[in-house]
Amino acid sequence: MKKLLFILSIILLATTLFSCTESTNYTIDRVLDRVDVIYAEGDDVFSVTTHVTLPDRTDLNKSASLSWVSDKPLVLDEFGTVNRPDETTEVTLTLTVTLDGETREKNIYLMVVGIYQYYTVTFEADEVSYGSIKVKDGDKVEPIADPVITGSSFKGWFISEDDVNAFDFDTPITDNIKLIAKLDVLVLADYHIEYYYQNLADDAYTLVETETLNGEVGTEIDATNEITGYSIDAEQSVLTGTIAENDTLVLKVYYERNLYTIQFMSDGVELQSNELKFGAPLSAITNPSKEDHVFLGWSITNNGTTPYVFSTTVDSSITFYAIWQYGVEYTGYYASINGVTDANLKTALRMLISQMTTLVYSNTSNMLNVSDRDPSNPNNVILVYNRQSVNRTWDGGSTWNKEHVWPQSKLGTASASDIHNLKPANPVVNSTRGNLPFAQGTNSFGTVSGGYFPGHQDKGDIARIVFYMHVRWNLIINTSTVGDLDMLLRWHIEDPVDDFERNRNDLLYGYQNNRNPFIDHPEFAERIWGPITLTASNQETYTVDIDFTSMFDDIDFSNYDIIYVEFKKESQYLM
Repeated sequence: MKKLLFILSIILLATTLFSCTESTNYTIDRVLDRVDVIYAEGDDVFSVTTHVTLPDRTDLNKSASLSWVSDKPLVLDEFGTVNRPDETTEVTLTLTVTLDGETREKNIYLMVVGIYQYYTVTFEADEVSYGSIKVKDGDKVEPIADPVITGSSFKGWFISEDDVNAFDFDTPITDNIKLIAKLDVLVLADYHIEYYYQNLADDAYTLVETETLNGEVGTEIDATNEITGYSIDAEQSVLTGTIAENDTLVLKVYYERNLYTIQFMSDGVELQSNELKFGAPLSAITNPSKEDHVFLGWSITNNGTTPYVFSTTVDSSITFYAIWQYGVEYTGYYASINGVTDANLKTALRMLISQMTTLVYSNTSNMLNVSDRDPSNPNNVILVYNRQSVNRTWDGGSTWNKEHVWPQSKLGTASASDIHNLKPANPVVNSTRGNLPFAQGTNSFGTVSGGYFPGHQDKGDIARIVFYMHVRWNLIINTSTVGDLDMLLRWHIEDPVDDFERNRNDLLYGYQNNRNPFIDHPEFAERIWGPITLTASNQETYTVDIDFTSMFDDIDFSNYDIIYVEFKKESQYLM
């Protein structure tokens, strides 16, 4: 008995050893072949609804390394996690086995069942597939574009060619279906369209092209076709008709050339205006002339500087603007202005007068009592606006203080110590003016409707100071800041520059190293802003009382020129 048990033990041990040896000796190919996906109960390779198990080791050979990769990780990832998509989706899992330095791969294909059921709607026309659409169970299918088949007329989509009624696209889709296009054979015929174009030389039309087309008999044809540069002459044209079997339909389209306005302007004045047909040669008019200016050409933008090249034909309405260059040679301080066009003059002047010495505001008092000295009494200064002559000695502002012509509260980043903007003033008068914009008045200085009138003797001086501040500091001239530009331009003409202003400009140049260009060259105003027109409607009527019996009592003939000009300023309004 003991001998029998010993034999059985030996057999059992051998069996065990054999089994263990077999489990650890599977080749890599056999491991790859026998490892597979483990599905949840009720699932299989064709119907995956929940997570699957992807083994990462195997008893077939414990030395083997297993890894998984999914081509659609959002549906089924490398850990076996399943996220069911809307539509049933095929997923490819790649298993990689590595053993003893060798690597093998195999693909496993499985279907992850979608949340929704989808059906296929197929479209077919003349036994040719026109495409297909997948539709979710219960949804409606959108019709595709109607098929176009030569010689046939599309009548609709049908479930069967024998159907009388076309498929209703409001029907919910609950199964795969095929829709067939029903086609009727067309009766075709040619028709013709003649195109006539208006001549450039006259109003007659010339047949340029005849187009022969083909269409279904009985179809209404509209030959209206807009073309750039032309308008259809509806009276002569035959634009509509019905295609007939005998090819007799002939439509006629008469194209009339559009008329475009070509206008030539100079300084806001129209020199010439012409109406030209589309396609006509575009050419300039005779060069205009302007006193003290050289004509450089025409620009298609106002104040443009690039001459237009007249080498094209008319295809739109265009306004041309004359480009002028001032023809007088400037010297000295203004030498850099030579050759500058009117359009660029303001910029050139700004560059010139911006080169200046910045003054200390407190020092300007002892400069103004020199620059604005009374020519008749060197111990006095002439105050702005009221023209009073007072002791020129600066006493801190009791006798006279400093008026900012462009109000200090509206200077922004401009310098408050720019001496060209300062004038000696009566403190009460200065306070009354405040920061009011300048406005038109009739006689004496003071507040008026809309602002402050500086008086006829000072209005031109004020205008030129405003122009200087606008150019030097890029300040905006309008009724909200300092006054209406057109009014200031009129004042500039009505109250011209005199020797008092010229002398003041020379002295201020010595202090600040820049000049007011509108005093030295009054024509700059018109070069920048265009012609200044004085009409009865924009000039005021006023009187100036002058005592002729005492007018010459205080004349110092050693200063005759300056006094004469001052007299001229007071008497010019009587003319």
